[in-house]
Parts: sequence; C-alpha cells; structure tokens
Amino acid sequence: MLFTTEAHQGTDRRGKAYPYIIHPMEAVSIVASLTNDPEMFAAAMLHDTVEDTVVAIGDKLSNIRALAADYKVLGDQLWNRFHAPNGKTDIAWYFRSLAEALSELSGTAPYQEFVSLLCQLFGPTTVPTFSLT
Repeated sequence: MLFTTEAHQGTDRRGKAYPYIIHPMEAVSIVASLTNDPEMFAAAMLHDTVEDTVVAIGDKLSNIRALAADYKVLGDQLWNRFHAPNGKTDIAWYFRSLAEALSELSGTAPYQEFVSLLCQLFGPTTVPTFSLT
C-alpha cells in the first residue's frame, strides 16, 4: 500500500474532491468481497500504479513511434484519422502534455526518443530534455 500511496501522492481522483488513493483502496475492498487471495489484493491496489506512472512511457513511446512511421507514409493526411476538432494542433497538445507529465523520466533514453519524435512530428517543444552523455 505504501508504494501505491507514494505513486499517487498529491493527485486527486479526476472530477472528485478526494485523494486518488481512495480508488485503489476501494478496488481492494471489492476484490476482498470475492476472494481472500493476497496476490489479488496487491493486484487491485497496484492496478493504476503501473498504468499511470513510469510504465506509461513504454505505451506512449510505442504510440508516437507508430505515428511517426505513419506520418512518413501519409503526411498531414494522418491527422484526419483522429476525432480531434483542431486536428494536428490537438494531437500536438496531447503529446506535449504527455511529455510534460512524464518529464521526471527526462534523463532516460525512452523519454529522449519520445521528445525527439514529438519534435519531428510537431516542431520544437519546451519540455525538459537532458543529455544522457
């Protein structure tokens, strides 16, 4: 529980006025009504920790790699695939927001690649970048 609490420290449940940690605690309570397996309790407690913290870089880097590859083939037609009112502008905002949210990983190779692809697709950005050398 300590790991999960620290991972979500300072965040509130979206649209609610209570700490995010309440959600995984409720998930554990629900799982406990079905089983007494401590591994299931741990899985319930951690279910958003992995999704919402450092593993996110793997998912997001994979996504932006695919976009970059598709952009080489489709060019600006790529942005028509998304249901974004402002097209490329909205997609750029989304990926720049991700880079900012993941900036604690700025000293890592995956983050650096993410930012590099972000710049290739959408132009220069002001998110943190640090050399690995």
